[in-house]
Amino acid sequence: MESQALKIEEEAFLKALGQFFQRSRKEAGYKNANTFANVIGMSESQYRLYERGQANIKIKSLLTILKGLNKPFDVVFNIGLPSSQNSVVKDVFINESIQENQVRNQVVKLNGAAVEESLSSDDVKRLIKILISCFRPLKKSDILKAVGLSAKTAKFSAVFNLLLDNTWIAKKFPEKSNSPKQIYFITDKGKNILKST
Repeated sequence: MESQALKIEEEAFLKALGQFFQRSRKEAGYKNANTFANVIGMSESQYRLYERGQANIKIKSLLTILKGLNKPFDVVFNIGLPSSQNSVVKDVFINESIQENQVRNQVVKLNGAAVEESLSSDDVKRLIKILISCFRPLKKSDILKAVGLSAKTAKFSAVFNLLLDNTWIAKKFPEKSNSPKQIYFITDKGKNILKST
Protein backbone atom coordinates (compact mmCIF):
# COMPACT_ATOMS: atom_id res chain seq x y z
CA MET A 1 0.00 0.00 0.00
CA GLU A 2 2.85 2.38 0.91
CA SER A 3 4.69 1.71 -2.37
CA GLN A 4 1.48 2.41 -4.34
CA ALA A 5 1.06 5.74 -2.54
CA LEU A 6 4.72 6.58 -3.25
CA LYS A 7 4.23 5.77 -6.94
CA ILE A 8 1.20 8.06 -7.15
CA GLU A 9 3.17 10.82 -5.42
CA GLU A 10 6.11 10.33 -7.81
CA GLU A 11 3.81 10.51 -10.85
CA ALA A 12 2.18 13.68 -9.52
CA PHE A 13 5.62 15.25 -8.96
CA LEU A 14 6.81 14.40 -12.49
CA LYS A 15 3.56 15.77 -13.97
CA ALA A 16 3.87 19.02 -11.98
CA LEU A 17 7.56 19.33 -12.93
CA GLY A 18 6.67 18.82 -16.60
CA GLN A 19 4.01 21.54 -16.41
CA PHE A 20 6.57 23.83 -14.79
CA PHE A 21 9.04 23.12 -17.64
CA GLN A 22 6.41 23.84 -20.29
CA ARG A 23 5.19 27.05 -18.66
CA SER A 24 8.73 28.32 -18.04
CA ARG A 25 9.84 27.44 -21.58
CA LYS A 26 7.03 29.51 -23.07
CA GLU A 27 7.75 32.38 -20.68
CA ALA A 28 11.40 32.25 -21.82
CA GLY A 29 10.25 32.76 -25.42
CA TYR A 30 10.63 29.22 -26.78
CA LYS A 31 7.39 28.51 -28.63
CA ASN A 32 8.10 24.84 -29.19
CA ALA A 33 9.88 22.08 -27.32
CA ASN A 34 12.10 21.22 -30.29
CA THR A 35 13.79 24.64 -30.35
CA PHE A 36 14.42 24.59 -26.61
CA ALA A 37 15.73 21.00 -26.68
CA ASN A 38 18.20 21.98 -29.42
CA VAL A 39 19.41 24.99 -27.44
CA ILE A 40 20.15 22.91 -24.33
CA GLY A 41 21.63 20.02 -26.33
CA MET A 42 18.99 17.44 -25.45
CA SER A 43 17.07 15.19 -27.81
CA GLU A 44 13.59 16.50 -28.55
CA SER A 45 11.98 13.14 -27.74
CA GLN A 46 13.65 12.97 -24.31
CA TYR A 47 12.78 16.56 -23.45
CA ARG A 48 9.14 16.03 -24.49
CA LEU A 49 8.93 13.04 -22.12
CA TYR A 50 10.11 15.27 -19.28
CA GLU A 51 7.66 18.00 -20.22
CA ARG A 52 4.78 15.50 -20.27
CA GLY A 53 5.91 14.07 -16.93
CA GLN A 54 6.38 10.63 -18.48
CA ALA A 55 10.03 9.95 -17.58
CA ASN A 56 12.13 9.95 -14.44
CA ILE A 57 14.65 12.76 -14.67
CA LYS A 58 18.32 12.57 -13.73
CA ILE A 59 19.81 15.41 -11.70
CA LYS A 60 22.16 16.36 -14.58
CA SER A 61 19.22 16.65 -17.00
CA LEU A 62 17.20 18.62 -14.46
CA LEU A 63 20.04 21.12 -13.99
CA THR A 64 20.54 21.40 -17.77
CA ILE A 65 16.86 22.25 -18.26
CA LEU A 66 16.78 24.72 -15.36
CA LYS A 67 19.91 26.43 -16.69
CA GLY A 68 18.32 26.72 -20.14
CA LEU A 69 15.21 28.24 -18.54
CA ASN A 70 17.39 30.64 -16.49
CA LYS A 71 15.81 29.25 -13.30
CA PRO A 72 18.32 28.80 -10.45
CA PHE A 73 17.57 25.53 -8.69
CA ASP A 74 17.86 27.10 -5.23
CA VAL A 75 15.03 29.49 -6.16
CA VAL A 76 12.90 26.83 -7.85
CA PHE A 77 13.12 24.50 -4.86
CA ASN A 78 13.39 27.30 -2.28
CA ILE A 79 16.62 25.82 -0.89
CA GLY A 80 18.76 28.03 1.31
CA LEU A 81 22.35 27.43 0.17
CA PRO A 82 25.52 28.31 2.08
CA SER A 83 26.99 31.54 0.73
CA SER A 84 29.91 29.75 -1.00
CA GLN A 85 27.48 27.57 -2.99
CA ASN A 86 25.22 30.54 -3.65
CA SER A 87 27.99 32.28 -5.61
CA VAL A 88 28.38 29.17 -7.80
CA VAL A 89 24.66 29.19 -8.56
CA LYS A 90 24.81 32.87 -9.49
CA ASP A 91 27.72 32.17 -11.85
CA VAL A 92 25.77 29.43 -13.61
CA PHE A 93 22.45 31.26 -13.88
CA ILE A 94 23.41 34.65 -15.21
CA ASN A 95 20.85 37.41 -15.01
CA GLU A 96 19.71 38.08 -18.57
CA SER A 97 20.32 41.84 -18.44
CA ILE A 98 23.83 41.33 -17.02
CA GLN A 99 24.56 38.86 -19.81
CA GLU A 100 23.26 41.30 -22.44
CA ASN A 101 25.41 44.12 -21.02
CA GLN A 102 28.42 41.82 -21.00
CA VAL A 103 27.91 40.97 -24.69
CA ARG A 104 27.42 44.64 -25.56
CA ASN A 105 30.63 45.63 -23.72
CA GLN A 106 32.62 43.00 -25.62
CA VAL A 107 31.12 44.12 -28.95
CA VAL A 108 32.16 47.74 -28.23
CA LYS A 109 35.72 46.59 -27.39
CA LEU A 110 36.09 44.46 -30.51
CA ASN A 111 33.88 46.20 -33.07
CA GLY A 112 33.19 49.73 -31.88
CA ALA A 113 30.19 51.61 -30.54
CA ALA A 114 28.42 51.87 -33.92
CA VAL A 115 28.17 48.08 -34.26
CA GLU A 116 26.98 47.71 -30.65
CA GLU A 117 24.31 50.39 -31.14
CA SER A 118 23.02 48.57 -34.23
CA LEU A 119 22.18 45.51 -32.11
CA SER A 120 18.66 45.35 -30.73
CA SER A 121 17.90 43.50 -27.50
CA ASP A 122 16.47 40.66 -29.64
CA ASP A 123 19.71 40.53 -31.66
CA VAL A 124 21.76 40.12 -28.48
CA LYS A 125 19.39 37.42 -27.17
CA ARG A 126 19.71 35.60 -30.51
CA LEU A 127 23.50 35.92 -30.34
CA ILE A 128 23.45 34.33 -26.87
CA LYS A 129 21.14 31.53 -28.09
CA ILE A 130 23.50 30.81 -30.99
CA LEU A 131 26.44 30.59 -28.58
CA ILE A 132 24.53 28.20 -26.31
CA SER A 133 23.37 26.03 -29.21
CA CYS A 134 26.96 25.75 -30.51
CA PHE A 135 28.13 23.95 -27.38
CA ARG A 136 27.18 21.00 -29.56
CA PRO A 137 28.71 21.39 -33.07
CA LEU A 138 25.89 22.17 -35.51
CA LYS A 139 25.23 22.94 -39.16
CA LYS A 140 23.92 26.41 -39.88
CA SER A 141 20.47 24.97 -40.68
CA ASP A 142 20.35 23.40 -37.20
CA ILE A 143 21.45 26.68 -35.61
CA LEU A 144 18.58 28.43 -37.41
CA LYS A 145 16.15 25.91 -35.91
CA ALA A 146 17.72 26.35 -32.47
CA VAL A 147 16.94 30.07 -32.54
CA GLY A 148 13.43 29.54 -33.90
CA LEU A 149 13.96 30.49 -37.55
CA SER A 150 13.04 28.51 -40.64
CA ALA A 151 15.28 30.53 -42.99
CA LYS A 152 18.16 32.99 -42.83
CA THR A 153 17.26 36.64 -42.30
CA ALA A 154 19.48 39.70 -42.72
CA LYS A 155 19.51 40.18 -38.93
CA PHE A 156 20.46 36.53 -38.33
CA SER A 157 23.29 36.77 -40.88
CA ALA A 158 24.60 39.98 -39.28
CA VAL A 159 24.63 38.41 -35.80
CA PHE A 160 26.10 35.14 -37.11
CA ASN A 161 28.90 36.95 -38.97
CA LEU A 162 29.64 39.02 -35.87
CA LEU A 163 30.10 35.78 -33.90
CA LEU A 164 32.47 34.43 -36.56
CA ASP A 165 34.40 37.72 -36.91
CA ASN A 166 34.94 37.88 -33.14
CA THR A 167 35.91 34.16 -33.11
CA TRP A 168 33.18 33.42 -30.54
CA ILE A 169 32.18 30.56 -32.82
CA ALA A 170 34.36 28.82 -35.38
CA LYS A 171 34.09 26.54 -38.42
CA LYS A 172 35.08 22.91 -38.00
CA PHE A 173 36.32 22.85 -41.61
CA PRO A 174 37.78 26.34 -42.23
CA GLU A 175 39.42 25.21 -45.49
CA LYS A 176 35.97 24.27 -46.88
CA SER A 177 34.25 27.54 -46.09
CA ASN A 178 31.15 27.07 -48.27
CA SER A 179 30.70 23.34 -47.76
CA PRO A 180 27.08 22.29 -47.06
CA LYS A 181 28.59 19.97 -44.42
CA GLN A 182 30.18 22.90 -42.55
CA ILE A 183 29.75 22.69 -38.78
CA TYR A 184 30.07 25.49 -36.23
CA PHE A 185 31.12 25.25 -32.58
CA ILE A 186 31.60 27.63 -29.65
CA THR A 187 35.19 28.67 -28.89
CA ASP A 188 36.76 29.38 -25.51
CA LYS A 189 36.29 33.10 -26.23
CA GLY A 190 32.60 32.43 -26.85
CA LYS A 191 32.30 30.46 -23.61
CA ASN A 192 33.84 33.39 -21.73
CA ILE A 193 31.08 35.65 -23.09
CA LEU A 194 28.51 33.44 -21.35
CA LYS A 195 30.32 33.55 -18.02
CA SER A 196 29.50 36.08 -15.33
CA THR A 197 31.89 39.00 -14.90
